[in-house]
Amino acid sequence: MWWYVAFILPFANFLSLANAMANSFSSVCFLPKSTGPCRGRIKRFFFDSEAGKCAEFIYGGCMGNANNFFTMEECVSTCTNMVYDKRS
Repeated sequence: MWWYVAFILPFANFLSLANAMANSFSSVCFLPKSTGPCRGRIKRFFFDSEAGKCAEFIYGGCMGNANNFFTMEECVSTCTNMVYDKRS
């Protein structure tokens, strides 16, 4: 029985932590597009949860939110699969 405590419980805790982290990462995909209050003109990408795809937007350069990706590829790899999982 000691092996259960020594090996299985830490593994279960790891899986629980990994699941919580995945949910927090995917939740950024449901945040609204936010340009922020600054006046910069920086090309970025966000996940449009209503359209179900990533799109380009102009970021002001400060504040905003986490639904703000440097590349289209980063947006797609972060949000596309997770969003479909949440919708089902």
